[in-house]
Amino acid sequence: MGEASNLVAAWQKADKVPRAQARSLLAVHGGIHRNADPYYEIPEKRIIKNLIKDKKVRTSSTRSLGAFANVFAIESSMNELALTNGQNAIQFRLDHLKDIRAKEVIKSAAVRLNEYRSIELAGYQYGRSLAFSRYKNSKCYATVGVILGVNQETFEISLQHTVISADAGQIIDADGLTNQLEEEVIQAASWTLKETVQFDEYASVSDNWDSYPILTFPEVPTIETILLNQLGAPSLGAGEATQGPSPAAIGNAVFDATGIRIREIPFLPERMRSLALD
Repeated sequence: MGEASNLVAAWQKADKVPRAQARSLLAVHGGIHRNADPYYEIPEKRIIKNLIKDKKVRTSSTRSLGAFANVFAIESSMNELALTNGQNAIQFRLDHLKDIRAKEVIKSAAVRLNEYRSIELAGYQYGRSLAFSRYKNSKCYATVGVILGVNQETFEISLQHTVISADAGQIIDADGLTNQLEEEVIQAASWTLKETVQFDEYASVSDNWDSYPILTFPEVPTIETILLNQLGAPSLGAGEATQGPSPAAIGNAVFDATGIRIREIPFLPERMRSLALD
């Protein structure tokens, strides 16, 4: 086992094995810096990654590694920058892209998102928006569009409809690809709206699935998926492709509905209420 180990059980032995020292992962789009490099044409980009050592609580990767948080930050910022410059958020993205395939997944999702007629209930504020990413900047192109309502009294967020537009190169199995993209959106929506692990000073205290918050079947929105088939092009990996854009699309739609810009996941009602009162 050597002088140090990442194996938790090794730390509990009578002759304890010391923890391995945390080290920076330098693989291209690996670890916490996955998708930290924006896919947009931005001059003089500066990307900083901080390695935090000697944490009391052991952490590990969530699905999509750093892409979930990084795309959330980038795509929230794109909407904010567009607003600051008095521009349409979709056109602002298109103006900063050279890749035609990236532009097409944004445009096709935007058209369908605009066409969809939602059912609006009294007591809710409604909004719609989208977010884009190319996973690892080399895999599947994906845009996620969201229509949602925010309860004006409780500040609970209700997802109504989701549009996915994706380009994974030449499609081999359309049903499999659709299932992959849609389940990623559902999982990411659950992370964004519900899921949070509680810790004390040393460990997780979220120790059972009965009390752990997760998106339920009645809360899952309707989903429609547009697949842009690139005949003759290499097939691209689609795993985790929509997980990054999902929280940003939800956050951007919340802003469209309420004017509240939420920057911390999950988007809990009490967090929304606090921001509304600031």
